This record gives sequence, structure tokens and C-alpha cells, in this order.
Amino acid sequence: MKTLLATASLLFPAVLFPAVLPAQAVNLQVQSPHGIAGLLCGPWTCVPDALTAPQGSALYLSMGAMTGTSMFLLVALPPTQCTPIAGLGGSLIVQPPAAVMLLSPQSRSTTYSYPPPAGPCANRQGLEVMALPPALPSGLQIVLQTLAVDWPTNPFLWTFSNAVQVTVQ
Repeated sequence: MKTLLATASLLFPAVLFPAVLPAQAVNLQVQSPHGIAGLLCGPWTCVPDALTAPQGSALYLSMGAMTGTSMFLLVALPPTQCTPIAGLGGSLIVQPPAAVMLLSPQSRSTTYSYPPPAGPCANRQGLEVMALPPALPSGLQIVLQTLAVDWPTNPFLWTFSNAVQVTVQ
């Protein structure tokens, strides 16, 4: 299980970006004991999906990515905003400072495809488990977002996923 230990500073200029973009293959869905938030395939949005999770619980991160694709998990505190970065797809939603973790998700054999308006999107799903430390205070919010290569759409483009905002209870 991954823990929230690594920290790094991301310094990027803030520029307003459109709120909804077409579907992409780099995406994030998070499951806690209280529910599921995020999309594995669908229109990309700058607004993080909301999820609650008990202190000390496990978060199951499902990430749309090709088999064996390494990606970065970005973890930060609110607020959020859309910040496009030249040369990268999607938009940075988490704001500095952010913890950055390199992931190599275990691949599931499930292949999914959704018709428009959610798609077109067909991709493999990777799974990673992250433990929330039991000492996190109730009410704390963290924002999760991934960065990976968008192989099906553009195999040379690193792309930001959607984001999920988790509130600890």
C-alpha cells in the first residue's frame, strides 16, 4: 500500500482552462468504503469528483492506462484550479505543493469501451491501493490526480487525468 509520504513542489503558472474536454484514456476512479468517485472513461472535467473515506481506510485507485504504463500520482490539499501546461494533455488540477509518487499499477484484464458521449474510449485498467494514515484529522481534504502517457490517443503525450477530492471522516 502506498502512503502519503513523498513531497515535491510543482511550480506552474495558473491559467484558466475550459471546464470540460472530450474523453481521454488517462483517467482516475477512486473507491473507498463509502463509495466510488471519478470516471474510467468519459468527458474530462476540471471539477474534482467528491468522495468520503474513513480515517485509516484503504483507497482503491483504478486508472485507465495501457498495461505496464508507469504514471505519477499527485496528491495535494485544496483548493483546485485548471492549469494547462504546454506540452502536456489535460490540465493540472492539484495545486502546489503536491506529493508526487511514481506508480506502476497492477493491470487488470478488463478492457472497457463506452459509446459517445462518454467515449470513444477503450483502454486497460490499472489498480493501485493507497492507505490513508489513521492519524489524519476528520474533515481533511486531499485531491488526487494522475499523470501518464495517453497511449491510445497520442502515444507521445503525457496527460493529466481527472481528479478526485477525498474528505477524511
